[in-house]
Amino acid sequence: VKELFACPKYCACFNFSMYCQGIQLDHIPLQTVEGLKEFVVEKSSIQIIKNRDFQKLFFLIELHLDSNEIVHIEDHAFSDLINLKVLNLSNNRLFNISDNIFRYLISLKEMNLNQNNLINIDGAISFMANLHVIRLSHNKIKTISNRSFYGNSNVSILDLSWNNLTKIAPDSFVRMTSLNVLLLNNNPIIELDID
Repeated sequence: VKELFACPKYCACFNFSMYCQGIQLDHIPLQTVEGLKEFVVEKSSIQIIKNRDFQKLFFLIELHLDSNEIVHIEDHAFSDLINLKVLNLSNNRLFNISDNIFRYLISLKEMNLNQNNLINIDGAISFMANLHVIRLSHNKIKTISNRSFYGNSNVSILDLSWNNLTKIAPDSFVRMTSLNVLLLNNNPIIELDID
């Protein structure tokens, strides 16, 4: 089967995968991308994920953008990623995530936002019915509201360790009926009301 995308000269491409690691990119290096299934851009200098960066990546299954300098993701950046199952945004500089960023990721099973500067996630990760794993450790999250994870009934692992959590609202996890592992260690929790 012929691969249908052009590989930038500074990346490695094979088996419908593109690896661009440690080359100090400041933008997403995509040209013709039809058929791409795995995309890895790690250890670079990307700061903003733009709406057009992942256009026509309908078949993408894994996206690894860890160890960059990402501070902002535009609202429709992931709109074509309807088959994405794994999203790794760990070790970046995100401090805020809008409610609209992840809404198109209807097939997502695993999300890694470890080691960012997130303060609030209220509503940004809600209503993701296929999500099984959420990793949010080593951020600066202070509170969890009852809408933070609303509609995520299939999440089995939720890692909120190493944050600044002081308060977790009642009913924060009540609709997470598949939750098996909840990590809250190394947080200065003052008020915890979990049934």
